Amino acid sequence: MATREQEVLLVIADISGYTRFVATTRESLAHCQLVITELMRTVLKELKLPIRVAKLEGDAVFFYLRKDGNEREISRLAGSIRVRIDRMFAAFNRRIVELVESNICPCAGCQSITMLRLKMVVHSGRALFFRLDRFQELSGMDVILVHRLLKNSVSGHEYVLLTEAARRDLFEPDVTALEQAEERYEDVGAVRTYIYRPVVSAESHAGNPVTPFIRWKMHQLKEWTTRLMEWGLVRMPTFHNLPSAVETSAYPT
Repeated sequence: MATREQEVLLVIADISGYTRFVATTRESLAHCQLVITELMRTVLKELKLPIRVAKLEGDAVFFYLRKDGNEREISRLAGSIRVRIDRMFAAFNRRIVELVESNICPCAGCQSITMLRLKMVVHSGRALFFRLDRFQELSGMDVILVHRLLKNSVSGHEYVLLTEAARRDLFEPDVTALEQAEERYEDVGAVRTYIYRPVVSAESHAGNPVTPFIRWKMHQLKEWTTRLMEWGLVRMPTFHNLPSAVETSAYPT
């Protein structure tokens, strides 16, 4: 098992409200999963970087960008970071509207789509890359930290939380739009953070026109996803965004 440590930008895009969305609608898990998949596709489409997906984690996508060899892309991202973030959140909100307007299903999950919101956590640090069978894995304290930060004291459900290291990479010297804060974790200590709250315009809450055909198509997707799950051909992915004490101690540092 080969291992190597590299400088990376770590990003987790997480859907707020997912646990309540699923926990209260167990009779419509297949429909919930289809909704989450559609929203995650929207997030992936808006990321216009040589960024790689480390894991699809149920209600979240864990990304990484190797710094070495991508300095120009990171510099370009820093020059337009606010515009890019605002655009991503706008696209996510438009997709929510489209999913609501295309829905003809009365199940609890399909009737609760509007509770879902997007938040992101960004950290810059080092990660140990290693291969496990056919998969490439990331580990290390910075990987643990970016996951820890999903559980934070930030108010609201739509925001981007950055660590000091990520803020230096992406926002310096423009910090006027950021709120300064601090998070504390028993096994990590104090972590200085910065919060960016995206500008949500009225246009971002207006989706594309929904035709009767789109409603029919979405309904068929839900029906077939349900059947495939019943037949064992599709499984609900799990998301363990906070490693247990045993898992944490097992990470190489």
